Amino acid sequence: MATLSAAELLHKAADRTRADTTGLPVPRGDQYFYTRTRTVRTYRKGGKVRTWTDESWTSVDGSRPSRRQEYGKVHDDPPLGADEVRWPPTAYTALAKWPTDPAELLERLRTGTAGDDDAFMTAVQLFAVPRAMPPGLEAATFEAVARIPGIRTDRRVVDALGRRGVAVAHPTFDFAFVFGARSYGFLGRSLEGSTGYLVDGRLKYRDPYDEMRARAESGVVDRVGQRP
Repeated sequence: MATLSAAELLHKAADRTRADTTGLPVPRGDQYFYTRTRTVRTYRKGGKVRTWTDESWTSVDGSRPSRRQEYGKVHDDPPLGADEVRWPPTAYTALAKWPTDPAELLERLRTGTAGDDDAFMTAVQLFAVPRAMPPGLEAATFEAVARIPGIRTDRRVVDALGRRGVAVAHPTFDFAFVFGARSYGFLGRSLEGSTGYLVDGRLKYRDPYDEMRARAESGVVDRVGQRP
């Protein structure tokens, strides 16, 4: 079987999401997106592994306080201010206005710039927290990313839940989409990082690591603390 290019894999992922009928229900603005995320971090020197299972409740339209857990620490976020917006939006009504034509969507993802790197970053951010995608938008996102020059794959990936996957990355960034190696379903994200620390007022880095994040569960609930 021939190895798929990054663009071909993304088109397979788009076909998969069009055939999937198990997406999140359309939420009300006063509800919450719930997500449970598994994170596995492997340090390159010595191979030490750390794991976290985090839960978050994100206000759909930003009008209510949200709660997110990151690396085991809980953060309570206030509602959005009158002049604040969330980008990319999580509100279904806002996403419903986005185009589902891949070429038009690529322009939207570029956020008013000519940069394909901006488009890739925005596309990844669309999947950083759960969203109820209007029909065709998730598939169009993958097809829009497939149009970006220079995207590449890494087929040596095992995600945070132990599933074999393929990462699709942009050469500018140290984070990537992860898809199932055979299912082509979206599994989560990967990233490369390191620990920052100050020395004489200057930020330096040490302890480089590779990190996998997999969405173990997601849903729509009515309040913080509630699970699907």
